[in-house]
Amino acid sequence: MKKICSLLIILSLTLSLFSGVVYADESIKIEIFGKSVSFDQMPVNIDGRVLVPMRGIFETLGAEIEWREDLKSVVATKGGKKVVVTIDSPNASIDGIFVTMDVSPKIIEGRTMVPVRFVSEAMGENVDWDDETKTVIITDNRNSGLKKLASDFHRPVPTEFTKSNALDDLIYYDKSQYTSYRGAISDIKNPDEVYKSITAKGKEILGIDDVKNGVFSNSSYGTIDVVTGEDGKSVIKIKMDKAAAKSGDCIYRMDEVLKGKYNEGDVCLLVVTMRTISGGDEKGMGKIQLQTEEPKTFKKDIWEEISAGGEWSTHYFAYIPDFSKGERYNFGIRPAFYKQEIEIKELKIINYGSQVKLEDMPVMEHTLEQKNDDIPNWEDFEKEAEWRKAKLDSIEKNRKGDFTVFVVDKDGNPIEGAEVELDMFEHEFEIGNAMNTAIIDNDNYRSHAISLFNSAVLEHNHKWAPYEENPDNAKKQVDAIFDLGIKKLRGHSIFWERSVGSDGKTYLTPEYVFSKEMKNPANKHLYDEKAKAHTYQIINDHMGTVSEWDVINEIVGETKVRDVFGPEIYKDAFRWARETGGPAMKLYYNEALIHDPKFIQRLDELASLDVDFDAIGLQSHYDKANYSMDEISNLYKTLYEKYGKELKVTEYSCAVDDIYLQGSFTRDMLITAFADPNISGFIMWGFWDGANFAGAKSPVYDKEWKLKPAGEQIIDLLYNKWWTRDAKAVSAGDGKATVRGFYGDYDVTVNANGKTVTEMVSFHKGYDNILEITVE
Repeated sequence: MKKICSLLIILSLTLSLFSGVVYADESIKIEIFGKSVSFDQMPVNIDGRVLVPMRGIFETLGAEIEWREDLKSVVATKGGKKVVVTIDSPNASIDGIFVTMDVSPKIIEGRTMVPVRFVSEAMGENVDWDDETKTVIITDNRNSGLKKLASDFHRPVPTEFTKSNALDDLIYYDKSQYTSYRGAISDIKNPDEVYKSITAKGKEILGIDDVKNGVFSNSSYGTIDVVTGEDGKSVIKIKMDKAAAKSGDCIYRMDEVLKGKYNEGDVCLLVVTMRTISGGDEKGMGKIQLQTEEPKTFKKDIWEEISAGGEWSTHYFAYIPDFSKGERYNFGIRPAFYKQEIEIKELKIINYGSQVKLEDMPVMEHTLEQKNDDIPNWEDFEKEAEWRKAKLDSIEKNRKGDFTVFVVDKDGNPIEGAEVELDMFEHEFEIGNAMNTAIIDNDNYRSHAISLFNSAVLEHNHKWAPYEENPDNAKKQVDAIFDLGIKKLRGHSIFWERSVGSDGKTYLTPEYVFSKEMKNPANKHLYDEKAKAHTYQIINDHMGTVSEWDVINEIVGETKVRDVFGPEIYKDAFRWARETGGPAMKLYYNEALIHDPKFIQRLDELASLDVDFDAIGLQSHYDKANYSMDEISNLYKTLYEKYGKELKVTEYSCAVDDIYLQGSFTRDMLITAFADPNISGFIMWGFWDGANFAGAKSPVYDKEWKLKPAGEQIIDLLYNKWWTRDAKAVSAGDGKATVRGFYGDYDVTVNANGKTVTEMVSFHKGYDNILEITVE
């Protein structure tokens, strides 16, 4: 009796592994493309869903399959189409789109069984059920070679432009425009004379003596002291013994030094007189960066890099403090750009209140000759630049395709003379932005974002420490992004070895990761336990919403965990992410220092470790516009030829004062990226000055939502030059009409025999892009 009870218990537990009733059904027949098909394993019925042998069904449908034993996953491909399913998981992927199945694939009696309807429809075929004969009937769908449509949502994209849609009818600027917001070069007065004329009208609210009370966020890089100079006045002496990987790694902070010292609308002026004693760059130019910021949001009024050689030089920056997100009263110096010694004999912020207008403040004099010295790619911006012609040819070749529409009647007969029109409603190319919390409740932010972007990433709340502390903050942003209609979301970032943000106190990675216990190489198991749990949680929490993840971030400059446990942490991180996300999840290595030779060394290291990753994220913070398009293009070419990975611009910024320089650089940067067929997207790190990580220097809109030149370039390129509208053709005797257009999602409208039919389809690169439309 005990043996019988034990057998019944075992049988019950075995059956409980399945979601419902499971039984082989010899009465079920399978018919594929008009032929009866039998497999070496009988179909299985689970809760009314028919499962058949995986290899047999995929191969009969003409697909090639790859079995990932480590993940228990099947990857099936046919042409451009790609379907991924995983044993005992309802999560699947069709052409990169995550979906949920009614029943999970199972291993039954040693055979992998998959749901026949899901698999067949995922491969683009038609599926019917004949209840009388118990037959699954799979028939050919002439549209099976099309990519699955991710969304039928039509964003309210820009439709009004100042230029034609010809690829070479670009927006250029006259040389006299390359200055600042305040006038042409000929209008700029000597800034020293202007400063002298207004000095008595203002009140000094920050000076050299305030520097005595500052503290370093990291004092290991060098020293800052206030000493008495030869003339008996105070001088700041900066001595940096080494350069920091990122300017934020070494900040000399004077918190609250400006608190209560200005009011909304006051006009202020930063004045700095400095020289380089030794070190600096290859030309002997030393550099610092100055900032004023709000302590919680880190929004900045001053965010200025200042360079000087061996002679004293004075620099001016005029601004009106922004109170929209709180008072920006913390002052800081970022001094560790090079190993260098610098002296500063004048450091002031002067508050002029309403006594002097912003347009009457000193403006740094920039001649075109000076800019030619500072910006190596100046000739790139010229209308006649040869490099651009080749890029436009590449865009025509690689970003456009021929789309075929067959028009037939209800009996399948071709219709001649049908009018076919294609209107694009979404780009295949990803254009996106790093969204902050304004995406939740700022109506202006939301309406402008959905107009410009089909892709998004969270600026802060997906990082390890903030996500672990409060995952709901990230989920609210994700929900707001999806509710708005943006359906492509990337995750940033699962691991970043940086401890705190630029404020010196907000943890980006949990504080315990840098504890004494965790820094012991013998305790790698403790780190692994936390890191693995974090990976599993954040990916599972966003399965179906986030389709790609930056698994590791900035590993050239940030190595705090690697220094303890070695580079194997990278392989572990990607292994955990792959186990959780499966083969369909795109996994990225994201990097800031993409022009540093160590970047290639890190990629070589990942290759030698056989790390399983799909793509390389290129942050692209070109905040001085100081790289040529050839340098950028050659980087793309080198990376793809050597590593064969998908590439993406993931954090574009160009935080220069000159809005026309910003516009020219952004235009050419977009052209360079779009012309490279291996670049899948272009994500910006802020688009509105009212909510931008680098202060009032975003590329698209100023604080009042006025479009900047760079914003005009983005709109003209993405939605005018690289967008297909009103493309028309007439069907021939075989019912065929062909239209050439940019890869993306389309409304296809056919007028024939007095009737109109419209379908929404994806015409994407790598697919056969043949659509059959029936006009009854």
